Amino acid sequence: MILQATVRDCLSVNWAVPCEALPELPGGLRPEVHEEKGERRVFVSLSCFRQEGLHHELAPWLALSYPQCNVRVHVRDRDDVAAVFFLRMLVPAWVVTGARLVGHQPVRAALLDFPAAGEALGAGPWQWRVDGGRALSLEAEPGAGVPGPGPDLGSWQRVVAHFRERPRGYAVQGGRLRRVEAVQPPVEHVPVRVTMSRHELLGTALPGVDEMLWSWPHSAFLCPRVPFLFELGTAREVALPARAPVPG
Repeated sequence: MILQATVRDCLSVNWAVPCEALPELPGGLRPEVHEEKGERRVFVSLSCFRQEGLHHELAPWLALSYPQCNVRVHVRDRDDVAAVFFLRMLVPAWVVTGARLVGHQPVRAALLDFPAAGEALGAGPWQWRVDGGRALSLEAEPGAGVPGPGPDLGSWQRVVAHFRERPRGYAVQGGRLRRVEAVQPPVEHVPVRVTMSRHELLGTALPGVDEMLWSWPHSAFLCPRVPFLFELGTAREVALPARAPVPG
């Protein structure tokens, strides 16, 4: 199944967390480890965006639009392809049933309060709030922030490429590890400064991380518009052992 959408105002906030704070990953996935000064770290990203006009390629008139918030870990899969593993996928309550039944995505219901489409590139600061049983609240405004703890990835262009160029996403749903293939063209991106007000949601997804770390993102940027093409349900799904760990 091939779906198309336009992602608006996609905010990416990234942290480099200690490898030992991660849960065990399923299905042959492994953390994408960065070693620096004797420390082994892996990146975790928060992604907040508005998905507009989500539709099947054969039914463009049946389109859905809604906000979404994801928490994901940077991994490598069995093919050594750069990918992400979703720890949390939060959407409005009315989206949950369809996303689980049709998209086989392990989404959860949440209240999401994001800037209106296009507002995030104004003078700011703009606020993103999520309440999915645990709260997340942050402010962001255009401008390069002070880099937080973590490895030096090089130029700003290389930083953005490192986080965006991940064509595969994995999640556990219904006892199976499911894969999504996505195509994302190069797009405009804007560095932003982020101030975290509340981060309980992140702490729930990764309880082994020192809560002070969430106040100091490694990097953050915003993509105003991203055309998205992704494929669901055709990639091989991996059945997991009955006792395989399922985050959350």
